[in-house]
Amino acid sequence: HLQDLSVEVITPILDGLAVRDLLLCRQVSRYLLEVIDGSERLQYKIDLAVAGMIDGPPSALCTAERRRMLREHQKAWDSLEFSVQPTLSIPVLHDPLPAYYPGRIFGNVLWYYTSTGLRFIQLPSRIRGTEEKRWTIDYSATPGFTVSKFAMDPAQDLLVVLERQPQTARAQIRILCMSNGTAHPAAVSAFLYQDGSFGDGLYSELQTQGDAVGWLIFSNMSQPRTSIQVWNWKTGDWVWDLPVDRQVHLYLVPQDFSFLDDNHMIVLYERRLAVYEFDTRATTTTKTTSKDFVVSLDVPIRTDSQVMGMSMYPRASSSAGSHGHPDTPFERFPSDSLIVIEINFEAQTLYDTSWLLFVPASTIRACVARARKDAKARDLKWQAWGSQGARIMRRNKHVNWYAFNVQGTRAVAAMWPKNNRNMARIHVFEFGPVVQHHIQTCMLRGDAVDAGDGLEEGKATYVTTAYDVDGAGTFFTDVTTQLPFRTSWRNVDSEKFSHIMLCEDGIVWRWVGVWHIHTF
Repeated sequence: HLQDLSVEVITPILDGLAVRDLLLCRQVSRYLLEVIDGSERLQYKIDLAVAGMIDGPPSALCTAERRRMLREHQKAWDSLEFSVQPTLSIPVLHDPLPAYYPGRIFGNVLWYYTSTGLRFIQLPSRIRGTEEKRWTIDYSATPGFTVSKFAMDPAQDLLVVLERQPQTARAQIRILCMSNGTAHPAAVSAFLYQDGSFGDGLYSELQTQGDAVGWLIFSNMSQPRTSIQVWNWKTGDWVWDLPVDRQVHLYLVPQDFSFLDDNHMIVLYERRLAVYEFDTRATTTTKTTSKDFVVSLDVPIRTDSQVMGMSMYPRASSSAGSHGHPDTPFERFPSDSLIVIEINFEAQTLYDTSWLLFVPASTIRACVARARKDAKARDLKWQAWGSQGARIMRRNKHVNWYAFNVQGTRAVAAMWPKNNRNMARIHVFEFGPVVQHHIQTCMLRGDAVDAGDGLEEGKATYVTTAYDVDGAGTFFTDVTTQLPFRTSWRNVDSEKFSHIMLCEDGIVWRWVGVWHIHTF
């Protein structure tokens, strides 16, 4: 009999169970219920699953203190109650980067670019035990070249810089240390594409993932080509290429891309997502065609709809440099991420025809696994993958174009109520396994799920109802979307936003050269 076992004996046994099994054990007997509910360790394990977190490394913090900090952290995200840090004044940007490229957050590091170089700020985090740190790289482009794009990964001290030579359209990618701007010691060469040329190309996107650097290149109309390339930044090898002649139909031309993991890339086309596989260990370039995908996922846009453009968030690596800090009590599931696709249709009123498609990476990974087992599942229609695994929303017409950002499984948007333009409303959305685990755990534990209409300020709401998309002729008529998500919002008086971004433990927004940093 289980009740014959002492609490000291049975608790370690229960601690070895998965959270779902642990919650089911609560329903077996009153004795197990009392043991589980009375154990700080087991309750902390359940709370971690509800919050979508994993336990941090051993430290001086006891389990009770970790659990208290976890609940405080989760409550802050649900209510969006900020611990305001001093605002940071940043000079207005100068050439060569335009005003709409003010900087980004990679992990918990904010960077911005001025005419004199790169500026970095490691954002403070009470939860992670990290203090604010600032440093500068007096970066100067190679003579004759101008800076075009940046990508970086704080976890690898990696800074990737794309430079162009306007007169010849040549380009080169430099591999540097993020901490001091010197050549990265893990790279065989400081240049990936030295003195290369892509005709009169326009170089549109740059991303990093593990050992890979991804580069999306658009040429202009005199040489209508597009190419997505993957390079191993450590060895300097060009390992993968997806070239497309843009004289073919537009629906075959890549619009954007994002890494799924260290070996897979998501490519956005006009009416579908496609996942391709690459190998950074290769020493020669694998030439790929658009049909060589692992799996293709249909986006339910009518064939007679006029698509103005599609773009994908995040447009930057979200690798977190503060993960693994010895004093971090807990951290998010490292594999969780969210892909957001913005779809704009051609119409007289742009805002009425702009939509957001939210797709957790876990949904795409499940489709990849399914396609590997069944060749017939390589090409999936919307109802076979998106109805349950994604969510489509109309983009609110009061959302500023740049006041939208994705970090991990969260997305943030700034809106302005039409009856009060002096007040900004911050909305945070969360998708993926984190939300589903929370709902399942609450149900198994017997707790209520906070479902509702999201009208109460400072309270997290879980939306689980299905939604029939009314696309006004832009989507097919039978499109249903029902992926659960969590949302919360808060009004901020007398604030204006040109840009808003998420960090690991808060929100950062910018207006006229001033960053407002709010952490929990």
